Amino acid sequence: MKKVFYSLQLSLLGVLLPVVVFAQQQESNPLVPCGGTGQPACTFDHLIVLINNVIKFALFYVAIPIAVAVIVWAGILIMTSAGNESKISQGRQMITGVMTGLLIAFTAWLIVETIVNVLFSP
Repeated sequence: MKKVFYSLQLSLLGVLLPVVVFAQQQESNPLVPCGGTGQPACTFDHLIVLINNVIKFALFYVAIPIAVAVIVWAGILIMTSAGNESKISQGRQMITGVMTGLLIAFTAWLIVETIVNVLFSP
């Protein structure tokens, strides 16, 4: 059980590393694009950019690492099921749920991104 726990921690460390890298990039590409020192005053366009930045952060730096962690956990659950059909089906349901959720989230993001680009293109 300790090996599974340590391998899960190592997997989570590798999955959550992009969040740390993104936090370090905030100096050059801030989440809030206005109102700070040396930045322009906030306008409605900046609000749209802020919302877009928050959505991208939530999808790419939060949802994907969590989805990978759940898939890893489901894989461990399936591998350690020892033929127990309920654990195998639970692991498969977890993987199916994560993939369905990511598909819905990225489809919604794509639709919103397309609409925003069409309406607010320069």
